[in-house]
Amino acid sequence: MGAVASAVRSPLIETKSGPVRGREYLLNDGRVVDMYMGIPYAEPPVGKLRFQKPQPVTPWTEEMDCVKFGPRCPQTDEYFAQVRGIRQWICSAHHVMPFQFINIVGKDEANCLTLNVFAPRWRQDEDKKHAVMVWVHGGGFSIHSSSNYGDTSIAR
Repeated sequence: MGAVASAVRSPLIETKSGPVRGREYLLNDGRVVDMYMGIPYAEPPVGKLRFQKPQPVTPWTEEMDCVKFGPRCPQTDEYFAQVRGIRQWICSAHHVMPFQFINIVGKDEANCLTLNVFAPRWRQDEDKKHAVMVWVHGGGFSIHSSSNYGDTSIAR
């Protein structure tokens, strides 16, 4: 087990786009990680923005609740269709008919240009800044999203 969810909300942080509030997670070792998930970094690529360079997100003034992963980008689930028997197994395990298969993997949305920030609350040296790791999920536009890999233990 990586972490135990706490009911306490994390401190409000101010970004260039607007105020964001996340969640506090208590790790098994007693340390606390602040999680801010689904923070938009660009306008949704819809309409005239489709297949264009991402446009900066429109700033907001109200507090944005960022306590869960954002939606995944639209993708096909052809990966599963190519694995012999997997489609039937997944449909059986989730009690859905094959034509409902697309819906069991997760909700797809064009409004998927979001990022997640995991920040440890402890510091050994208050004057020293934390290292920053940037990780871009691959997936080949066909499978998974950040929610498949995101975890508070990255902040350890």
